[in-house]
Amino acid sequence: MLSLDSLLHEFTNDHLSTHTWHGTTLYIRALPLLQQLEHAITERPNSGPGGGGFKSTSPCNDHALLIKAAIEHQIRYDLPATHQLPKGAPLPSRLINWAHHVDTDYATTKLTGWRDAIKALDETIVPLRVPCPNCGAEWVVTETSEGGQRVAEAIHFHLRAETAICAACKTTWHGIDTIRTALIAIT
Repeated sequence: MLSLDSLLHEFTNDHLSTHTWHGTTLYIRALPLLQQLEHAITERPNSGPGGGGFKSTSPCNDHALLIKAAIEHQIRYDLPATHQLPKGAPLPSRLINWAHHVDTDYATTKLTGWRDAIKALDETIVPLRVPCPNCGAEWVVTETSEGGQRVAEAIHFHLRAETAICAACKTTWHGIDTIRTALIAIT
């Protein structure tokens, strides 16, 4: 777990971020997490090339907007009015002020959760239509909140983490080469 100062730095300043691709770890300059969150809010997650026609969608990324609202709410909720910065103060300043007025462990836990949620906004998950090399399942059936059933591919590839997971047997493969080897074995 990162320290409170390290987390605040990631939220409010440019920082180095690691990205692993094909087993090689790269260090890239990343924008502050709060700025990444603002960019994610204005993206249109349901629109894209192809498909044609009208797609009803929100003018913003609802998940990103909810994360920002949670951060702002927590700042207002945890601090008495005498410790809060003026309403016009930028969010990075209000976040730093909040973190310095609440318990360090509490702030670290909250910031870590928000950090993970922001990073998950750009996670790409690709369903693979192949049988699981471990259990043979190609499809899984899950219950929906409305009481119906949803059929989906059993194996999902998580691009950023370079992992594939079978929803049926919970087997996980790490790394592109490991995934490729496992999938080749079944064909």
